[in-house]
Amino acid sequence: TWKEVSDSGAGGSGCSLVDLAADRSGVFIAQHGGQGDKAEEVGQWLAGVSETDLLPISALALAEGMTEAEFRYASTDSKEFALTVQRIDDTLAVLSRF
Repeated sequence: TWKEVSDSGAGGSGCSLVDLAADRSGVFIAQHGGQGDKAEEVGQWLAGVSETDLLPISALALAEGMTEAEFRYASTDSKEFALTVQRIDDTLAVLSRF
């Protein structure tokens, strides 16, 4: 989250909720893959996944390149931002198979 907010500042590439979704996807998979009873299953799944298995196409429609002025949340601690993150996590529900 910090990196994406930082990217919205001067000289940054802009805050990307697509990147945030990709980051959250990776963290989710790593957390589950690190569990002893799930590691083999996650490893086998990763061996044959496609990009859309890791980041659903619908996540690609999220906002990208937002400048500080375009970042419409009061802060990353705001209810509105928490709801956006929840929507991202809902988009990643495909990963809940673990």
